[in-house]
Amino acid sequence: MAYSLDLRFLVLIFLRMSTETLSIKFTGKNYAAWKFQFSMFLKGKELWRHIDETSPAPANDAEFSQWET
Repeated sequence: MAYSLDLRFLVLIFLRMSTETLSIKFTGKNYAAWKFQFSMFLKGKELWRHIDETSPAPANDAEFSQWET
């Protein structure tokens, strides 16, 4: 399943991750392990709903600034 992510949302994810590190670094050969770890990380930060699009990003900037991250 492909996900369409807004660039602003990706920036928010990485800003939240900036103080933490993942133990498994993605190398291109370890996708399954990395995917599991990354999805658990996002679920722990209550961000998974943005990835599975149950909480899509608003279309306009005014709503986006109020949108929960």
